Amino acid sequence: MRAYALLDDAALDEPWSWRAASLQRRDALYRSLGDELDAVVTARSRWERDPATTDAERILALADRAFGDLRGLLIGLDDALLDRVPAEGEWTLRETLRHILEVERRYPVNTSHAVHRRDDEPLILPENDPRFAPPDHSETAGGLERIVEKLVTARDRSDALLGATPNAALGRPSRWSDADVTVRFRLHRFGEHILEHTIQCEKTLEMLGIRQGEARRIVRRIWAARAELEAIDVDADVIAALDAGHDERIAIRR
Repeated sequence: MRAYALLDDAALDEPWSWRAASLQRRDALYRSLGDELDAVVTARSRWERDPATTDAERILALADRAFGDLRGLLIGLDDALLDRVPAEGEWTLRETLRHILEVERRYPVNTSHAVHRRDDEPLILPENDPRFAPPDHSETAGGLERIVEKLVTARDRSDALLGATPNAALGRPSRWSDADVTVRFRLHRFGEHILEHTIQCEKTLEMLGIRQGEARRIVRRIWAARAELEAIDVDADVIAALDAGHDERIAIRR
């Protein structure tokens, strides 16, 4: 995906052949996208028919898809962009990603509390509750790859902790930003929050003069599909076949 994302627009006009058809390099990326989307359709059909699949898993898969899009936006960017200030009063990329990580670790705690709390317990936990890990800015030190690895781990933990939430618990009450909400609402906040700050990252890059090329825009959709696929059906053979197809297409240009 890094090799794809770093292709400039001119490279996408280069000739490329597929099944005797004379196409362009951009069509190679769209074939990769098509393969990923078809795998998602097949896996989703099987997953949705499984009576054990919960609404919580379905909701969290949307968060994974949003996170895949964010990864596509960030892949291959220069680490030097992390700390460049886009404008007075605006967060750097590092600050935004740090915030995403901290929230990704806090949301599961309060959501799990809402699922399991006794009726006499408060709707949300106090800020000083020991279940909230204190912010550790050292975790978002270093380059983009290291920060993304931390985000991957946090996302996986959220899915593992909350994916099995029974449908009957989704209507249980909670509170978010002083509003009365439900567990279902809180689960949707995972994806909404990632999307919110993906848009913020887009704006930051624009202010820094970084243009998203056509290839990166396609990569974001490929990675979003892959993230959903891995969330709903991790089949090693399917993943390996998809990866081999991507590798073959990018290797032709090398």
